[in-house]
Amino acid sequence: MIRICFIADATSPHTQKWVRGCLKLHCEIFVISHTPGEIPGAQVIVHPLTLLGFPKYCWSVRRLIRGIRPNIVHAHQFGAHGLYAWFSGCGVLANSAWGSDILVNPRRSFWLRCLVRFLIKRSDIITSVSSQITSELIQLGAKPEKILTFMMGVERADFEWLSQAAKPENPFVICSPRLHEPIYNLPIILKAFQMISHDYPDVWLWVIGSGSLTQELRDFAIHNGSERIKFWGRVSPEQSRELLAQSQIMVSIPKSDGTPVSMMEGMAAGCLLIVSDIPAYREWVRHEENGLVVGFNADELASAFRRGIEQAEFRERARIQNRCLIESRAIWEDKFKMMLDWYKKAAEIE
Repeated sequence: MIRICFIADATSPHTQKWVRGCLKLHCEIFVISHTPGEIPGAQVIVHPLTLLGFPKYCWSVRRLIRGIRPNIVHAHQFGAHGLYAWFSGCGVLANSAWGSDILVNPRRSFWLRCLVRFLIKRSDIITSVSSQITSELIQLGAKPEKILTFMMGVERADFEWLSQAAKPENPFVICSPRLHEPIYNLPIILKAFQMISHDYPDVWLWVIGSGSLTQELRDFAIHNGSERIKFWGRVSPEQSRELLAQSQIMVSIPKSDGTPVSMMEGMAAGCLLIVSDIPAYREWVRHEENGLVVGFNADELASAFRRGIEQAEFRERARIQNRCLIESRAIWEDKFKMMLDWYKKAAEIE
């Protein structure tokens, strides 16, 4: 029987989805995580996995992984997780790149860049969620034949539910599903909404998630009288899909990103997308066809909000296109098959 050990965040919906996909292999699955969490079908083991704590914890993690005796050790995100996976010296090594671990961190730190290059050279396979990340991996030294590129996508059952969910006409909802961190530019989103809110008394801004900027964002909403900004906090993947199903517009304007599942689910839910002009998004959003592409300023975003609110025919056209795109290109089970095939081959080689 195949035995896979993941080094990943057990609370992440990405990790949970990945494990669900692996259940088809009828294999033993272990997840070593810095934070506690439950994942059906996997044994979760909580252990410190910080980069700064590597000299302290590397040997205990190594013993832990070797005690599991996995065929495959798979780290999710380059950095600390990848380093602990490599140091185990156990099984075939896989590394998954998610976005900022490749697109942002290596540019911020010489040492992180060296670490990523080191891990790339020692990986037997690397997964990427966008062509931009794949290109960056190659520039950092990865061999193209060792990279599997596929986005996380939308699970088929979730797509069926999202695509059939009826959107209420009132209230009109603009939804921001991204973390409250500087890279995602939420202050610009709140400022743009504040600029148009007085003209559209039935329009709400729903802000999902949390992060280092949460209090700052809440203070802005209070001090600017934006009573129709609702903060939902951190929600489950199921709750996130329910909120997107009730939203007419989904907004995401990060400086850098992979291919976020929330965007895929927003498209499946028939939302009009308003997004930043970054490579990963250009693969999915065509300006004025199935969404709107904006710069990093509140005036431009406010204008896009106005157009999205006022032009019902445009929203309907985008709704149809976006659902078709997801059904044809981003069903998770279809995309994940290549990963399952690799796991089978890797287990045989190991």
